[in-house]
Amino acid sequence: MANRLAPQNTDEIADAETSSANRRGTPQLTRQSVNRSAEIVAKRRFPRRAMIGALCITALAGVVGYQFRDELRQRFWPRLESQIVQPQSDRVYALGRIEPKGEIVKVAGPDGAATARIKLLKVEEGDRVEVKAVLAVLDNEDRLLAERATAERRVKKAQAVVTQTRLLVETTRNELLASLESAKATREQESKSLWRQQRLRQSNATSAESAEQAQLQFDVAEKKVKEIEAKLARYRVAADTEVPEVLVALEDLAVAEASLNESVARLEQAYVRAPIAGTILDIHKHAGEPVGQGAVLDMGATDAMFARVDVYETDVPRLKVGQAVSLTSAAASKPWTGQVQYISSLVKKQSVVEAIPAANTDARVLEILVKLDEESTAEARKFIGLQVRAEFQP
Repeated sequence: MANRLAPQNTDEIADAETSSANRRGTPQLTRQSVNRSAEIVAKRRFPRRAMIGALCITALAGVVGYQFRDELRQRFWPRLESQIVQPQSDRVYALGRIEPKGEIVKVAGPDGAATARIKLLKVEEGDRVEVKAVLAVLDNEDRLLAERATAERRVKKAQAVVTQTRLLVETTRNELLASLESAKATREQESKSLWRQQRLRQSNATSAESAEQAQLQFDVAEKKVKEIEAKLARYRVAADTEVPEVLVALEDLAVAEASLNESVARLEQAYVRAPIAGTILDIHKHAGEPVGQGAVLDMGATDAMFARVDVYETDVPRLKVGQAVSLTSAAASKPWTGQVQYISSLVKKQSVVEAIPAANTDARVLEILVKLDEESTAEARKFIGLQVRAEFQP
């Protein structure tokens, strides 16, 4: 009854409020103030209605989805399941770096040439060189070449002395042999003269002085023969033995040759040579700069390329020599492939880490050496030192 009697619009409300106010003796309300109050009441009621409507729609959607859940699962779940990447628990992943065979070789200057300067650099980055090839020439080359030339002349002189000594020995031997023959002939003649004088003396056909003179002459001839034979004995040696004079000359020759070898060895202080056959990777010092103690250049044997991978110590038991490995990097046009060639037994701190602040830089790892195949080597030799992600196939 109260609802039916209540005013149905703002005009009626305003009239009723005015009548009531007149009866109570209070100030009358204007029509505008009544309209404003009605708007405020309407605004306060709207959020509650909107919330109730949203809850009803959500409940309705839930009921519909629950009723059709089986149909949705059969239609969409196989497609989603095929796109989900399942974790590969049987594979090992690790980080590594690309390097040439035997790692990068830092070529330093020769021993004893730290104060020398580079006179000529004979290679450039990217050049292919053979083992023992001259990479750089130092400014001490001229002095060392002069020392070698002097040593060579000394050797030639010593060789000439040996030849001269042998010739002199041969000449002296021949002269002594001739003198010996002459002395023996004289001794034979004096021996016959002494025999005649002794026979004549026995028959008192000659004087004692003549006999004594014949004896003296024979003694002189005999002594002469013995002296020549004594001299000739010095030159009578075995066929494979030299006389003392020649031995002395040969010893002088050996000293000269040793001096020459030493000068040749010192000459190597004027050159920086390649210790291996490979490619020049980086040049640290150029013409005019002192050699010093550091490396002059870096090179590597890029005919064969490897990846040195740091594998967690807990994953190493799952690896073996000959195992297939895939290497990926943003710089590579496609994954590189290779095989495990060597598994280190030395546990050490990880050297290759992700470039993120949260990376574990204190992990314990073992080094695994992976040899790349020929196709991958052709591209990998252009990226020496590149960080790669290795995936060891099961």
